[in-house]
Amino acid sequence: MSGSISASSDVDAKRRLAERGIFADSLWPQSGRGFRLLRGARLSVRQQAVFTRSLASLLKARLPVLDALRLVASEREWGPLREVCRRLEERVKEGMSLAEDLKEFPEHFPPVMVSLVMAGERSGSLDDTLQAFASHLENQDRLRAKLRGMMAYPLLVLCLAMGLVAVLLMFVLPALQGIFESHRGKLPLPSRILLGAEQVVTQDPWILILAGVLCGLTVWVVATVPAVRVRWTRFLLSLPFFGKTLRALETGRFAFALSTLLKGGVPLDEALSLTQGALRNPLFADVVRRARAGILEGEPLVTNLGKGALFPATAIQLIGVGEQTGNLPNMLDHLAGLFREEGERRIETLVRLVEPGLILVVGLFIAFLALAILLPIFEAGQLVQG
Repeated sequence: MSGSISASSDVDAKRRLAERGIFADSLWPQSGRGFRLLRGARLSVRQQAVFTRSLASLLKARLPVLDALRLVASEREWGPLREVCRRLEERVKEGMSLAEDLKEFPEHFPPVMVSLVMAGERSGSLDDTLQAFASHLENQDRLRAKLRGMMAYPLLVLCLAMGLVAVLLMFVLPALQGIFESHRGKLPLPSRILLGAEQVVTQDPWILILAGVLCGLTVWVVATVPAVRVRWTRFLLSLPFFGKTLRALETGRFAFALSTLLKGGVPLDEALSLTQGALRNPLFADVVRRARAGILEGEPLVTNLGKGALFPATAIQLIGVGEQTGNLPNMLDHLAGLFREEGERRIETLVRLVEPGLILVVGLFIAFLALAILLPIFEAGQLVQG
């Protein structure tokens, strides 16, 4: 038999195949056209929310997972979501659990969703777990939509300004430059700067290509090299307002994942391990890792969570209270909502601060364009009269 499997490495692929009773003679990376197209069609946060909410509602109605996946696929128009549902259905038919099934598509489903589904399957509360995660995804999508709406006007003005620049460079400035050259005059400085930028774009595009490659390489290094990523994350957390926003969002993500796992019956040490993989910030993930190690040694959860001053003091105090009273899952659930709302408020405030700044930059850019056009027009009139 032959086939394909999604895995992070050859070793991971062999392990996953062995779990299914398959021992491969040979493995090689797949590089076909269809594979690239599938990876390019990632599910958006909204599509993930639609899938999770629909699946949770059908499971709540006591439908089997296979029938629920088939119904979700039939309700969707043809696209990435329907294709993913179809492939999930095929693997469930092979006897895989839903969590193992979702793990095969890391480009579509985040690790925290796989962990929560695994916990829901263990405890028999998969529908409630999926409903909780669907609400989490819907909150994320609603926040993103709000941010896109707030940034729409400044970006629209910026696009119009760039269109105006293209028109000026193609029609207006070349004619003015001919007038100045015929009268042995010199264009004003703003006009020369604009023409210089046009020459870089048309005659020396390699400069822009090199700058784009350097920017992409920098982003790749920051995202993939652990030491660089840790330093970059530490720098972001040290920023006055932005750092507190990141702390609030990551604390809310931690509290949501851990509370849902604990409510699903997962032991605390295993829940911390799964939560660690769901966190995006490597500094927070390291603190959770040390907290799990402390739990195994008999230490309280707050002992190591409070080290490093990453988690807010309010979160540490409430977690300590929940641990002492034996009400940790509900306390974490309360924390998740509290810090999610705080993170959303901070992001909205940050966008409101950025929006007038962006409008100011666009206004200055338009003023520069006006000078680059009006000054040579006035001077050209003087040259012609002279």
